[in-house]
Amino acid sequence: MKRALITSLVALAAAMPSLAQTIAGVGVEPAVATPGNAVKITATFDDAAAPNCNVRLHFGDGTTRDFKINQAKDVPLVTTHTYTK
Repeated sequence: MKRALITSLVALAAAMPSLAQTIAGVGVEPAVATPGNAVKITATFDDAAAPNCNVRLHFGDGTTRDFKINQAKDVPLVTTHTYTK
């Protein structure tokens, strides 16, 4: 079984540095991925009422996904990824 790893989760603030969005937490379910089964990734932010950032997820298998978080409905960020091997 391959461990589900997010090798990098980067929030790039679109606002001024003093107003930068900060990731409050990242959850991965299940903690151990099995090929062909989806892994759920949830990212929470410190300012859920006024988010404004870009997020790039690196899944550790060469796959990345980009997200634009600019509305309260975008928070928390929840996505899935399925490993092939």
